[in-house]
Amino acid sequence: MLKINFSLKFLPLATLLFFSNSYADSFEVTSDILYFNYREFNTSGSLLDKETGFIPGVGFKYSTKYKNSDVTAYISHHDGQIDYAGKTQSGRAHTTRTNQILIKYGILLTSQETPDFPARLLFSFAYHTWDRDILSTTNVQGLHEFYSWHEFSLGLRFQGETIDDSFYWTNISALLIYNPEIVVFLDTGDKSLNIGENLGFRLHAGKTWQIENRHSISLSFKSEYFEFERSNTIFVNSFFGRSVFITEPDSASFHNSFNLTLSYRF
Repeated sequence: MLKINFSLKFLPLATLLFFSNSYADSFEVTSDILYFNYREFNTSGSLLDKETGFIPGVGFKYSTKYKNSDVTAYISHHDGQIDYAGKTQSGRAHTTRTNQILIKYGILLTSQETPDFPARLLFSFAYHTWDRDILSTTNVQGLHEFYSWHEFSLGLRFQGETIDDSFYWTNISALLIYNPEIVVFLDTGDKSLNIGENLGFRLHAGKTWQIENRHSISLSFKSEYFEFERSNTIFVNSFFGRSVFITEPDSASFHNSFNLTLSYRF
C-alpha cells in the first residue's frame, strides 16, 4: 500500500515535468553525504534517545522556464545505517543501529529576477517519507516505523556577481511541516499516529563554476532544522507482549549535508 501511495503522489509531478508547455532547460545530478541528527524528548524536555551518523544520498533536478521564472521538479534518496542511543521500556540504557531510508520529492518555483530587489523568491511543495528501522539486539527487540509528511517552504535566493566564470549563492527558507503521520509496524497489525505540525528552516549555500556554456559544477552546504510535536495516544493490545498506551514523543531534526552537483543545460 505504501508503494502504491508513493506512485500515485509522484504521478502529478511527472505529468508537469514531461508535459509542460515549454522545454526543460537544465538537468542536475547531486551526490551528497548527509549528517543525520534526530532526537526525541519526554514531556519535561529531557532527552529520550538520539540517532546520529552519516548517510550517502543522490538527487536529481529537472528545470524549465515559465514566463522568466524557473519551475524545478526534484527527487532525492538517502539510504544508510547509523547509531542509536537511548533507553529500553524499563529505563535501561540501550545502544543499537538503525536502518534509514529517506525519500523526498517535490516542485520548486523560483521567481524571475527584478532590478529593484536583490533576491529571487522561492516557493516549494515537497512530500517526505522516512523508513526508520531500529534494529534488534541479542536481548532487546527492535522497532520498525514509517513517517510521512508534507512540506511547504517560502524563502529567498541571493546570488553574487559572476567573476571568472564562478559565483556564490545562498538560499534561505522557512518551512511548514504539514500533516505528519507515523505508522508503527507491529506483529499484531500496523498502528497509525498523527504527529503535531511545526515550523523549521533551511539554509543552502554554495559556489558554482561555469564550464563552457552548458555545464557547471557546484559545491554547497545545506543545513535544516524542524520539529515534530507529540502525537496522539492510542491503546495497543500487544506492544512487546504488553497492553499499553503508545505515544510518539516530541522530536527535533537538525540535519546537515555537503553536496556536489553537476548541471547540464539544454
